[in-house]
Formats: sequence, structure tokens, C-alpha cells
Amino acid sequence: MDSSWGRIFFCLVIIFFVSWSTLAQEDRQGGFLLRSSYGEMGWFASCSGLGSENEVMETVVEDGLGRKVVVKSPGALRYLDVSCTGGMSESEELFNWRALVVAGREEEARRDILLVPMDPGSNVVWELQNAWPRKLVISPEDCRSILELILVHEGARRIQRPPGKEP
Repeated sequence: MDSSWGRIFFCLVIIFFVSWSTLAQEDRQGGFLLRSSYGEMGWFASCSGLGSENEVMETVVEDGLGRKVVVKSPGALRYLDVSCTGGMSESEELFNWRALVVAGREEEARRDILLVPMDPGSNVVWELQNAWPRKLVISPEDCRSILELILVHEGARRIQRPPGKEP
């Protein structure tokens, strides 16, 4: 009886890994790939929040009629945090990167990374400068499943990818 259960368990494990592997390959037809100089860090179903904003500086001046008016000017520039969800990673690099931040090794944790759209029709790659992971949430059931990754950075650059070039 024990050997029958053992074979059933073994078959279920094989079916799970084959299904997960196939699902991972199918899912990667879209979404975003996260890369650094250390290699591929993970794949995410969606990433949002890429952008910037300025503080607003208000100055009171007098117009030609002597009335006080407020003139608004752009102040300090701030880049928005990038939130990536629905991720998977076979690499330990993403976890090691977060561990640098947790350990207080801020300078070592800052790195330029690429956010690569996996859509074959996309010809844009985003480079995030001096990025580091502010938040990493993984699935307790499967350490390869990344529920949420929040990246902070100090600049974003749009890089044009030649048409037809693989990500």
C-alpha cells in the first residue's frame, strides 16, 4: 500500500511541475521581464506606476494693476514607485537584492535595471536608474511566486528597441 501512495504522490508532483512550467512559459508571452547587470531577476504579469511628478512652488507677486496673484512653478522632481505584481522567478537574485536593503547595504543595493515588456509588438524598454526594492511579498506556498515587488528609483529612461528584436 505504501508504494502505491508513493507512486501516486510522485506522479502528482511531476504533473504539478510540468503544468507549472508550461503555465510559466505561456504567461511569459506578455508581462514584463526584470533584468539587471546580474542577469534575469524575474517575470511579472503587470507593472504600473512608472512616471514622475513635481512639487509645486507658489510665489505671490503683484500684477500690473497692483493685485496679488499666485504664480506656480515646478519644484523638486520626484519619480514614482513602480509596482509589479503576479511575478515568478527561478533566480535567487531578486531575494538577494532585497536582502541587501534589509541588511542596510544601501549603496550596494542601488542598481540600474531594465523593465522589458515581453509583448513581441513592443519596441520600448525602460531603464530605472539607482533602483532598489522597497517591498517584496512572496507566496508562502511557493517561493517562486512573487505577489508584489515595489521598486523605488532616481530616474527612468526610455530605450527604443529595434523592431523584431527579442526582449
